[in-house]
Amino acid sequence: MNKTFLTLMVFLTSALPLFAQQGSLNETRYDTAAKQQILIGLCNREGLNGEIFGQYFKDEYDHYQEDPEIAGQIRRNIAGTEILIVMATWCGDSKEQVGRFYKILDNAGFPADKLTLVCVDKSKKGGPVSLEGKSLEKVPTFIVYRKGMEEGRIVESPTETLEKDLLRIIQK
Repeated sequence: MNKTFLTLMVFLTSALPLFAQQGSLNETRYDTAAKQQILIGLCNREGLNGEIFGQYFKDEYDHYQEDPEIAGQIRRNIAGTEILIVMATWCGDSKEQVGRFYKILDNAGFPADKLTLVCVDKSKKGGPVSLEGKSLEKVPTFIVYRKGMEEGRIVESPTETLEKDLLRIIQK
């Protein structure tokens, strides 16, 4: 039993730096390029509703009218997906699209634990969160995964509407 306990302690001690590298949730920092306070790294809805981004999120979420027929199709097809949202609190398109996208996901019953939100600075870096290999050019970028593989993405603004573009991706 002592050997098992010792092994567990060694593992936990060695793993702590890995968890610490992710930074705190809803971290803020001053971005000199954006010339404002921004959210950076891993964030959640609480961060989006906070002082830095809250008014944009709430306004777009509350006023967005999704197509009910498309919304029903999304509800029926979204199971088994995971979504990564990469956005920036300084970005006009993020201010417009992220609250709308959350409303679509909420209405589809999408589980919060299948959604990852990373906020970036002006150089498209997620602070303590590495986005290497994600090929980010513009924000927001909504990336849909199924079984760990990218199914598709919506970059900056939808081609048609957020819900039509999302449905097209999840029906592949």
